[in-house]
Amino acid sequence: MPMGNMDILQLLLKYNAKINAVASRSIARTSLQAAAGSGNVELVQLLLNYGADVNAAGSTYHGRTALQAAAENGSVEVVQLLLNYGANVNAAGSKYFGLTALQAAAGRDNIRLVQILLNHGADINDYKKDEEGGTALQIAAKNGNTKLVLLLLKNKADINAAPTNYRGRTALQGAVETKDIELVRLLVHNGAHVNAPPCPDGGATAIQVAAMNGSMEILYLLLNHGGDINAPSATKNGRTALEGAAEHGRLGTVQLLLDAGIDICGRDDPQYKSAVQLAYKEGHSAVAKLIESWISNAE
Repeated sequence: MPMGNMDILQLLLKYNAKINAVASRSIARTSLQAAAGSGNVELVQLLLNYGADVNAAGSTYHGRTALQAAAENGSVEVVQLLLNYGANVNAAGSKYFGLTALQAAAGRDNIRLVQILLNHGADINDYKKDEEGGTALQIAAKNGNTKLVLLLLKNKADINAAPTNYRGRTALQGAVETKDIELVRLLVHNGAHVNAPPCPDGGATAIQVAAMNGSMEILYLLLNHGGDINAPSATKNGRTALEGAAEHGRLGTVQLLLDAGIDICGRDDPQYKSAVQLAYKEGHSAVAKLIESWISNAE
């Protein structure tokens, strides 16, 4: 709602406009949700003064509560105002948006906003396993926000929460994806499970992510903490460490994995065939030939 509409809004409210009516199906927001999403404190205050429902649910598929909309917008003032009026800090996200206010704030990398929500009782470990997103900690780690990760760990975030079912990442797996070795080291030293399994669809272990990315230093770090180079891939759309490294042309990483004792039992081994095929398919002939040479020498 544009800021120039204050006078019109006051007039409508004066004549008993339905303050909690939901807009058309394509938008499906209340006036308060729209105002909160715009970050307009004055509009939000006016609507609250006239009795707007601070906890009106968002639409089923893509909606947000007023608090979720304000958190996604990153508006600290609006979030604080809504909380003062009794906004439910732990309201569930809609079917497709699927984020609580805390998750939305973490996605914005807004440390101040996250702290405010935690102070008001936000559930630090809330998330939906069957939706994209993850816990606030997983989101912060995937974004590479070390300061936010530290804040969440200080407030007892579950460092080993399972990833969401579709392309999800544990906090450690997400951190490895950023290639930030200091963040990876921080999580490992705080008890992150190095060999946590991948999510079923599109997932990857920390070692597999590092191998795909060619992150040699991170790979050494994980190996030194018991990382399993032979962990199975995700059930769907997954790659073993060797397959992922080969597919992405990571010559040095492939050599490291071979030297570290990757489990290949000859030319008929499915992983050997898959890794070589993926390397050739993506134009990485040097990688394919390295694996072929290694297996020849091993036979």
